[in-house]
Amino acid sequence: MKVWHERFGHLREHNFKLLVQKNLFICMDIRIDQQLDFCIGFVNDKQCKDSFQKGDPKKMLKTLLELLHTYLCGPMKMTSMGWTWLFMTFTNNNTKMVWTHFLKQRLEALASFKEFQATMETSSWKKIKSIWSDNGGEFNAC
Repeated sequence: MKVWHERFGHLREHNFKLLVQKNLFICMDIRIDQQLDFCIGFVNDKQCKDSFQKGDPKKMLKTLLELLHTYLCGPMKMTSMGWTWLFMTFTNNNTKMVWTHFLKQRLEALASFKEFQATMETSSWKKIKSIWSDNGGEFNAC
């Protein structure tokens, strides 16, 4: 039972018993009276984690477009369904929200950013204050 407990992502003991009662473990030798030993992996995997710092929503709204991170990825070996080879991401530093734009050429990066900027600034009534990039030359106009 220990092996199946680990294979099913540290499934709880009472859930195993339900699966056995419903005959979903057909060819496995698992009895209802079996008990699981203490599992440190279970404790670690089921522990709640705060992935992001909790902040004041009013403060986050004030700093919505304060800092954006951008990255241009590609060209990929395979195209997307829209025949694009590249994609560009814009990530808001405070909210961790990500927007993705698909591009056919690197030359479209600057136009994509300008479109994103116009959309965000008109919908949020705020201006983009700063943007971080890896200095890969995405925004160099040719």
